[in-house]
Amino acid sequence: MGFVMTASEFASRFVHSYWAEVASDPPEFAAHSAPCTESAAELLAGISTDVQEASTGELTVVMQNSSDDAWRFVFARRGGEWQLQSATSGTSASIDRIDLLDRTYQPSFGPFLQRVIARANSGVTSDKLTTAAEETRLQRSDCQTTTSQRMFGPAHLFAIISLVCGWLIGLGGWPLIIWSPLNCRHDEIDINSGRIRTQRFLAGVCISERVTESPVSLEVANTTARPDWRRVNTFSPFVNHSPHYSFHAAINQARELTIIWELSAYTPEARLKSCQELLQRWQAGNSDDGAAEFIRGLTATVSKESQQHDGSAEES
Repeated sequence: MGFVMTASEFASRFVHSYWAEVASDPPEFAAHSAPCTESAAELLAGISTDVQEASTGELTVVMQNSSDDAWRFVFARRGGEWQLQSATSGTSASIDRIDLLDRTYQPSFGPFLQRVIARANSGVTSDKLTTAAEETRLQRSDCQTTTSQRMFGPAHLFAIISLVCGWLIGLGGWPLIIWSPLNCRHDEIDINSGRIRTQRFLAGVCISERVTESPVSLEVANTTARPDWRRVNTFSPFVNHSPHYSFHAAINQARELTIIWELSAYTPEARLKSCQELLQRWQAGNSDDGAAEFIRGLTATVSKESQQHDGSAEES
């Protein structure tokens, strides 16, 4: 450069360059921002700027809009040019809430800010920047008008149908539809044996089924009763909780028995008897309520035995 740019000159060029770049729709923001419909001049009209130069030579530029969105950029002069030291955004009360140079935001703001700062350091006038941004905006507008005038052909219709089908089947309609047979998983328990069945549904069709043993079914292995499957859980994509079914706790109740067995050192005969009682509670009540009462009773007995054992140990 043939001249030394003062801090105030650089700050002014940086602000104008920043909003001229925003008005031209930077490619880094295209995936997560709507196209800008305002010109650079219109954007700048709603921005207030505060520029401060420290005795150390550090330059701070703060921009704020009417919605209380705020941005702060700190620069230092290196080799005759102003270089960015930090960039944050937020509100006027918490302007450091977002670090625009961290791993999350740097892929977008890094290249964007490099272009803005390079233009500000180059001495390009704000009028030229605004004109270039306006030309880009007009070109984009013409392109959008031409595109919208094209006929809605079969390819567009096929793409939309494919997206809808992918949403309904691949995601099960999430988040508008959950626990749908379009894409879900059911967990069920056989109240006659204690076995657990897991089914996977896609597009309303069961595409896989797996039956596994539970601690209860392993104890009553010789049962010949016809399976009576009852729904326990239903899960769908991105939904990790289930509706509350009548047998919602049944699988967990079967597992709780094993804990009770270990704490009270149940004999094989006692384990079998407790399993048979649990199955009878499921069958008689048409829900897991009776079984829950049974498990609570066993738990209370185990707790009482443990207290008595501790008391005896202390006396001895």
